Amino acid sequence: MTISVITTWEGTPAALMLLTEGSRASAAIHVSLGAKNPRLLEPMAGGDVNRRHYVLDFDSLEVWVSFMSAVRANGWWEETRNVIADAHPNLRMLGQAVMINAIA
Repeated sequence: MTISVITTWEGTPAALMLLTEGSRASAAIHVSLGAKNPRLLEPMAGGDVNRRHYVLDFDSLEVWVSFMSAVRANGWWEETRNVIADAHPNLRMLGQAVMINAIA
């Protein structure tokens, strides 16, 4: 069972560029902690041009829970929290959804 975790961000064009750079740098860290297929989805047609969706996949809920524990224990997390706080209100996390493919 594959679990997808989708974090939705909203921001100014400059803040979204910062998010893109940060996501590119974070992807390898996320993979090393157990995530698969990291991607930052940007709308091409439809959707809100001021929003991005950062998506990670996991083989199970257990792997995702382990990932979350590892993220919180990693020094990268504290630095990331500070960058996000400094970028507010130009960059805001709107929420996170944990989903499963209903047709798989």
